[in-house]
Parts: sequence; structure tokens; C-alpha cells
Amino acid sequence: MGEDDEAAANKAVKSFCTAQLYFRAISTELQRWRQQTQLQTEKLQQELQLTELAKATKKGTPYAAAYAFLSTTAAHRLNDALRIGEQIAKTTATAEALLARRLGEISAFTKTTTELATGYTTAHSANQLTGGAIVNSGNGIGCTITLTHKAANSVACKDSSGDRTAAQSIGKYLATATKLKLATADQLKLKTTTISVHGAGALSTGNQAKTTSDGKACEQNAVATATAADATAAFGLSKLSYTVEHPSGELNIDKLTQANGVTQGNSNTDPQAELLTKDKDVAKAIKAAQTANKQLPKTLSDTTIADLASTKEAQLLAAWLKDPKATKLKLETSSEKVAQAIFGEKQGSIKEKFLDPRAKDSHAIPTDGDAITGSTQKLAEDNFEQAMAYYTAQELKKAAEA
Repeated sequence: MGEDDEAAANKAVKSFCTAQLYFRAISTELQRWRQQTQLQTEKLQQELQLTELAKATKKGTPYAAAYAFLSTTAAHRLNDALRIGEQIAKTTATAEALLARRLGEISAFTKTTTELATGYTTAHSANQLTGGAIVNSGNGIGCTITLTHKAANSVACKDSSGDRTAAQSIGKYLATATKLKLATADQLKLKTTTISVHGAGALSTGNQAKTTSDGKACEQNAVATATAADATAAFGLSKLSYTVEHPSGELNIDKLTQANGVTQGNSNTDPQAELLTKDKDVAKAIKAAQTANKQLPKTLSDTTIADLASTKEAQLLAAWLKDPKATKLKLETSSEKVAQAIFGEKQGSIKEKFLDPRAKDSHAIPTDGDAITGSTQKLAEDNFEQAMAYYTAQELKKAAEA
């Protein structure tokens, strides 16, 4: 699995637009892990109920050992899936929350820097100064410049279709990804701002400080000039420059989760509130989700008789069936003989041999009204508790009469 493919997805993240697609792809993949686990768990639960009921209906028949073994296997697999599912649900939810927070931080940063760099109006206000860093002879001209920024609630997406597709592909590589382009906290800070001030003419004292009528400059004049361009002794803001750069740093998941880190001391005794999500916290959340995303147990429908016959549990059951009173067991090493002892078959699909037939049989369970009828599979799906109670009662009755 390709580091090259992972790197290609990372390389495609060049703007907020592709970053948003990238983050969403990761979130979608984390959700898929949860959904996949839930779906598999539901299938295993259904198989457990089917084999439990089949075991109850087949007691005392040649199929008893097979269904007893299948129900035990189904129970173990379901428990394993539930444990995995619990961890996946917990870790993916945490990872999604931190990813959403980091994307929100990038969004806020992008909005702020875009508003700083573009779309502002200026208003100048002149006044006489009697003190200050550049006041000579006791007075000078002061100029208060107010910038009003326009809201930047969206950005134009100019990324190529190739970059958009590549950025979204990160989901396919998330399970083993070691580097993710989630920006680093130290990138989410304002850069250097460049302010250009233009002036013309000679300025002396501030006793004739005026603001040009268009509000675009401060001047020294008995009467305010109509426009800044017409002023002969004036100065004002020409341009505010701020370079907008998308925060595109990579987080090295392995390094950040392995590093012990050093807690920085703070001389300030006041409580501190973190403004940004820590890179290490994001990396740990991703790593925890990757670790939790383990291979789920197979369903019995995807299992063969040979698969089960090769297990230690099957060998033990075959030995117990062969000699129930033995004080020391000799395990059968031949999988075919183990399979024959338990399943009455040497090979074949569990689904075809033992699950599908239970959709074709029929049962009738008496009640105080109409009887509950249906195949083992149907009863397991719709009336599992009642069916199990009925067959348990039948066994108890037999035991009492024996």
C-alpha cells in the first residue's frame, strides 16, 4: 500500500478547498469503519441466534454436535466483534471530533488571513499631537487610520480536478497512513503585515491638521482639500499587504505518537486555556483509530468445514465425542477425521451444509392463540425468545421424565 499513493493525496492539498475535501474523506472513512463493524456484528448476531435455535431443535440427532459447535463458534466471534466494535466506535468518534476542530481552526485562520489581505476600506482622521515618538518642537500632525475589513465567508476554489480527486483518495490509505496533511499548529498564526504609507509636501506643526474630504489622507492645511490626490502636504495609507498561505504541514503520525514530549513550564500562575488543538492530540487520535481498526471475525457463512476442523477447539470436541470418559485425551490431527466426527462431512461450506437448510425446514410452536410457524431461520429472526423458551421447556420435560 502505497506510500506513493498516500503521498500523492497529501501533495494535492494546496488550498482550503482541497483541505476540506481531504478532511471529509478521512471522516467518511472513519464512519465507514464503524458502519462496517456494525454490519458484521449484526450478521454474527443473526448467525448466533440461528445456530442456537438449530442446536435446540437438533438435540439427540446426528446434527447435535455440529450445531453445538457452530453456536459456540458464533458466540466467540460475536464477542470478538463486539470488543473490536466498541474500540472502533470510541476511537473514531474521538478522531472525528479532533479533525473537525482542526478543520475549524484552518477555516478560521483562512477567513482571518483572507480578510486581512483583501477587501478593506480606510478612513483617516487627522489631529494635532503634543507628544509622541516623532513629534518635534512640541507638536505635530497625528493621523488615525481605521481599516474596515469586508467579511470573507467563502473562498474561490481554483484547484484542478486532479488535485480534488487525489485529495479525496486519502480515505483509501487511512488505515496505514503514517503522514497526514492536517496542518501544524505553529502554522496557524498571523504572518508579517506590510504597510505602505505615501506622503507629499512638507509637514511642520499640527495646528492646521485636517482630514481630506474623501477621508483618504491626513494633511496640513487651513481648509481640508477635497481629495487626497489634490493635497499638497499630506500623508496616508497606500496599501496593506498580507501574504495568504494555506497551512499545509504534514503530521507524522508515528513520530508524534512515539515522542514523550516535554511539558513546558509557565511562569504565569493564571489558568491557561488552549486556543488550538495540539498536533500530538490529533496524531494520537488517528493512531488510536488505526490500531482499533482490526480484522473482524468472519461470519460462519464465509467459513468452511475444513476451517473449523483445523482448530484446537474442534480437535478437543472430536476427542470428547470419541471417548467421553477418557481421563487423558489424544487429539486427532487429521482435519478430515475431526470434520467427519463433528459435522458428518469432510469438507464443504458451512453456509450450504448447515445454515441454508435451516431456511427450508419447518416448525410449529403452540401458543394460546395461533401457533407460531416457520423455518428455523424465520423463527430465529422473528420469534427467537419464544422459540428458545419452547425448546428449553421440551428438554426440561424430557429430563424430568427420564
